[in-house]
Amino acid sequence: MRFGRADEWKFRSTFDPERHQELMGEAPDFNVLVDRICAEAINFNPQIEPPNRPELERCHRLQCWFEVERGTFDAFFNGPTGLRAQYLIHSEQGQAANGFSIAALRHRLLQLCDENELKFPGDKWPVANSIDAASARIWRYEPGRSSPTHDLDIDGWDRMGKVAPAGTFLVVNGGWIDDDTGHEVVIPDKIRRRFEIHDHGYS
Repeated sequence: MRFGRADEWKFRSTFDPERHQELMGEAPDFNVLVDRICAEAINFNPQIEPPNRPELERCHRLQCWFEVERGTFDAFFNGPTGLRAQYLIHSEQGQAANGFSIAALRHRLLQLCDENELKFPGDKWPVANSIDAASARIWRYEPGRSSPTHDLDIDGWDRMGKVAPAGTFLVVNGGWIDDDTGHEVVIPDKIRRRFEIHDHGYS
């Protein structure tokens, strides 16, 4: 699939002028950004995450955060050809960009699971089930949310969607996998995630 540049991607006049120039100049194609992520990624921290909501009882997923260079993070998350820009162009294009990114990291994630002997409880199902799940996603790693800043000027996006945070950490959250069946479990309020990001900039 070909990815594009979001024509509606704009920053407010108060946004940092140096970052604005870097982001809105010759923005790399999305495929190039994913290649850069794969080449740069360091400090991986994979873990099997236990259920965090009642609906996910007896479910687990792979979570792995890692670090990339600051410019790559910025272009991937805040640039007009980045991940959120693909969602802005179309919800399905954002979903495709998300899947493309995870597929590119898949081999490395599986290597990390082997190296760290990470397995689901009972070792009944491969961790690959979580990586390959339709609900698996890549996003910025946000262990604690700070007060949102109003950086982007995109019609219809909510305050949280208009944040353009600086950072270096991204995270892959695999899909939740049922301990008994090995099937993917999707929380009802996450089914429309791609549409929410398209409409509001976040989910």
